[in-house]
Amino acid sequence: MARALVSRGIEVFFATHLSRPVNAVQLRSILEPLGPEVMRRALANWRELQRRHPGLAVISVRELFAGVEQDVRDRALKRFTAARALQPYGNPAPSGVLVAKTVVRYGGPYPEALPPRQARWFFERMREIQTTAAAVLQEGLAVSSSHVVISARQGRWMTITATNTDKTQVHLFSQTPLVTQTAGRFTYYGDPSFPPSSETDSHWHLHGALEPLAPAAGRFLLHFHHAGLRDAVRAGETLALGSLRIPCMAPLTYGTRDQGLAMAAAMRRADTRALTLAEHGTWFTERSFAAALRLARKAVSTYCCM
Repeated sequence: MARALVSRGIEVFFATHLSRPVNAVQLRSILEPLGPEVMRRALANWRELQRRHPGLAVISVRELFAGVEQDVRDRALKRFTAARALQPYGNPAPSGVLVAKTVVRYGGPYPEALPPRQARWFFERMREIQTTAAAVLQEGLAVSSSHVVISARQGRWMTITATNTDKTQVHLFSQTPLVTQTAGRFTYYGDPSFPPSSETDSHWHLHGALEPLAPAAGRFLLHFHHAGLRDAVRAGETLALGSLRIPCMAPLTYGTRDQGLAMAAAMRRADTRALTLAEHGTWFTERSFAAALRLARKAVSTYCCM
């Protein structure tokens, strides 16, 4: 086991970049200038995450430096850059500059415009997001905590997991912010230190395009990265898992309105409630989070038995 921890390469997710796969020895070398305490804590987190999630492929910078001051993450990014240990994350624009993510402004701790009855509906969904996210990770369906996005939309409101959070223990409301869109601008409510997922724009429009056709199913989305499902087929092909068919689309600009609309159109054409985006991950939509999780389990278990 100790030898595996040294030799296994894992990517570190920095929101705008992924590191190249590095093992514990390489990580120690990169982080050494940050001081012995930072290095000790990072390596301890690294080993604990691998123990809890065997086969882990990616960890977030938040997970790596849990228990360490915020500014260490920025310093760590500089160290990875200096060591030439970074690779671009996302789809670069033609100029080579990473596409800017959707601007989501902070509206306050709670939306006063949200009717009490609808608020109760969303609080129930937040509790379900908490248990669904934990199950996805505990069952090894996702490659890492950073690569799980869960959302529910009703009308002009949506709750979605916050970006770069530990999905094994999601904090209700603070890490499941409420989001709305007015005149093309997104606003989120909750804890200002936990903005919504960088896939907010795509999930918003995916919900919106699916719900008119399947109102109940379109309200619930479960998205995660499973290496097997992601790499099983190429763009344009369909993964047949018994009665479940999962089409695979070509890569699209990550976290955008166009991505959400194109994915919804592909799911409608294939008459399916699951879809994979090449080089990214898989989405499941169902009548509830419990049903979406059952569908995801079926997909992964069927694939693993092929």
